[in-house]
Amino acid sequence: RLQRVLRTPTAAGRYASRFAKAQELFRLGLQCFFGQDLGNCSRALVEALLTEEGALTEVLALVSLEDGPSSCAFGRIVSALHEAPKPQPGVQREIEELRLALLETQWLDMQMILARELCER
Repeated sequence: RLQRVLRTPTAAGRYASRFAKAQELFRLGLQCFFGQDLGNCSRALVEALLTEEGALTEVLALVSLEDGPSSCAFGRIVSALHEAPKPQPGVQREIEELRLALLETQWLDMQMILARELCER
């Protein structure tokens, strides 16, 4: 399913098409995470972010203000990917490290937004 969604072209100049594809990739990334398929999880999440960051689903972004960042599903996924065993040195390992770096950057950005919202309250 992930391969099919990745190969599906988006309609040129159509935001709705790009948004829908990104939402499906976020959904598949979460599904891969629950299935312990961490390689495809990181790929789906990175492709979704690169397609349309604004399509990040509420399930992944939701944070309890009382519990802080540890209550965010996206953060837990990034932590799990960071702790997961890495492939042997080579091209695949470098690809996984680049994906993880992008996801960690997104997570830091999300934490800064949360901190700003907490300070405003």
